[in-house]
Amino acid sequence: KAFSEYYLEEIVLPENSVAFGIDDFYDTRWYENQRGYAYIGNVLLGYKGNFTISVMDLPDRFTSIGRYAFRSMASVSEVRLPENLKAIGDFAFANCYNLKEITIPATVDEIGTGAFGFNITRDTDTGEVTDFKKVEDFVIKGYTNSIAESYADANGFEFVSIGYLKPESTLLGDIDCDQRLTIKDATALQKYVAGMVGLNTQDKINADFNLDGKVNVRDATAIQ
Repeated sequence: KAFSEYYLEEIVLPENSVAFGIDDFYDTRWYENQRGYAYIGNVLLGYKGNFTISVMDLPDRFTSIGRYAFRSMASVSEVRLPENLKAIGDFAFANCYNLKEITIPATVDEIGTGAFGFNITRDTDTGEVTDFKKVEDFVIKGYTNSIAESYADANGFEFVSIGYLKPESTLLGDIDCDQRLTIKDATALQKYVAGMVGLNTQDKINADFNLDGKVNVRDATAIQ
């Protein structure tokens, strides 16, 4: 819990923030006053209500979902994300045991660690994640060349394309799509080869810098 001052009643968060969730304000008056969806501005922090619901249709007014926001909502089997959603925080839907797939809007450009498709264990004192395991056969639906595709690629989830986004860059070697070829691209490629991050379709095309049909450390070296 980041804040535990009981008399805290009003909270202001940056637009599209995903750094906090409802748990961070557990011991406050603000928390006690929440009913249903708990939010601050356009940031959806969690849910305080009926934990037996199976379909969660999140209101379009929200553009970000905070960390741990809906963890352990075991009854939920379907989530409809807001059409204008931009960011999803770490482990936002962890331990949602009946949730087997998610469709991610094209507007999303940030997905936190383990946001979907993971079951986690948290420290009882600090609340921080001590272990997390991937949900087998979890399916990510989204747009080709989107952050959804990158998230699926990074975590080894099945990805089902529902459309195509125009690539931000088709410059050979431009992994971070900033229209330039720099050391950052070599670093990003090294992280991909090490299994630390994922790449979408266009990123993978850009990544084959030496045009040998493979994406590996030789491409990163060539970019350097």
